[in-house]
Amino acid sequence: MVGDKLASWLTVANRTGVQLTQQGIAAGDAISELSDSLKMEKVALRHFGQAITETLVSQIISRG
Repeated sequence: MVGDKLASWLTVANRTGVQLTQQGIAAGDAISELSDSLKMEKVALRHFGQAITETLVSQIISRG
């Protein structure tokens, strides 16, 4: 993501994070507009999106 300039590193509250760049936002918008791409992923994000927190992502990543 960062190497493709879709996101950039940032520090928030002494923690490292990533933030979408304008190019990353545009890529996400383009993918969202394609009705036949990433169908299952889009459904999952719409369903679970509000429940996905930084803590949950950290737990998933740490499980390997």
